[in-house]
Amino acid sequence: MIEELHDDPGAEGRYQALAGADRDALVSALYDPSWRVRRHAAELVARAVDDATAAKLIAVLGDRDQTGARNAATTALALAGPAARAPLLELLGHSDPDQRKLAADILGERREADALEGLERALADADPNVQGAAAEALGRIGGQRASRTLMGLLSSREPLVRACALEALFALKKPPPLSLLVPLLPSKQAFRLVGLIFHPSANALVSRALEQASTRDAALAALGMEGRAWPHDAEAMLRASLKVSPDVQTWLARMLKSDDRALRVGAMNAVAALKAHALAPAVAEAVGDGSVAEAASRALTRLGLYGALALVEGEVPPVVSMSAEARAVAGEAIIRVGEPRLVPALERLLGCSDPELAEVAVRALGRCRTPAAIVPLLSALEDDALASAAARALARIGRRFRPRWGSR
Repeated sequence: MIEELHDDPGAEGRYQALAGADRDALVSALYDPSWRVRRHAAELVARAVDDATAAKLIAVLGDRDQTGARNAATTALALAGPAARAPLLELLGHSDPDQRKLAADILGERREADALEGLERALADADPNVQGAAAEALGRIGGQRASRTLMGLLSSREPLVRACALEALFALKKPPPLSLLVPLLPSKQAFRLVGLIFHPSANALVSRALEQASTRDAALAALGMEGRAWPHDAEAMLRASLKVSPDVQTWLARMLKSDDRALRVGAMNAVAALKAHALAPAVAEAVGDGSVAEAASRALTRLGLYGALALVEGEVPPVVSMSAEARAVAGEAIIRVGEPRLVPALERLLGCSDPELAEVAVRALGRCRTPAAIVPLLSALEDDALASAAARALARIGRRFRPRWGSR
């Protein structure tokens, strides 16, 4: 923003002038060289779109040499009121497939049930890209009718259309029957939908696919479905399949670095099911920007004591060099364990000269249920930054052992 204003000192004045501009001036401003001005013009014109203005915005979509203006017009039409709907539905019949695709994309962004019929007709378009855009738009609109239509597309001869239908059904969290999904395996999109099906047959499909190097990446996406609960017997089958998967820990470490959220979460869940304690630091680092923090936290909790040891043991504990988000998740997992065996490692962590980790160590020592934690906590009392947390930790230990001491 600052760079743009520096390169174009007149942009701020043009931006401010939009407040009093009429509709024609706002449409013209969609061609402004400043992204900020174009965006503001799109937002303002969207508030007052009539039939004439809608037609002008549709015309801007056809200006192929003006990408910025086309994008701004797309924004305006997506935000506009009912007056824009009919022109967009009419655009689905344009001679140019690029225009037809744009119309489907915008109708999807508008999420209006009144557009369903027009989008369903677009599914028979001669251009697969238009068909795919129409399928994705149905997924954004949602509802039973859209779901049924999308399931019908799974038998399409066009791979792109099938993929778009799978993505749309996943966005709706509406898995089709397994009989429709099995022919589409081992695609990752199909396995993600299998992951939404709570049935022994679905569990078996995922487990078997995890045993083969050629299918396990796609199958891992099924494990990445948040909220997916595996019954005890199904998890035992899953664990057995993971154990026979070639180089499983090396593979999971790689998947924990994937850019694909579903694969990262799936790898976290697989690590927890396999009890691959040594991968606990990799699970924490896989939290990235924090968007999968809850999944990482659950996996680390399931790894228990040995997972916590993998985070804090060593001359330089792995948790010391982690990113802020990873350290936060790892720290909470360490604190929750509360096992006496952690005390020596926590004592070293307390002395690592990192205030944040020192507090983690103090809180974790207070949960370790052993008098062995008292000495390091007493030393923490001498640090003003840790004294309060150390006092609470000592009180926690004292409450646990008070009955035994009181009986002497």
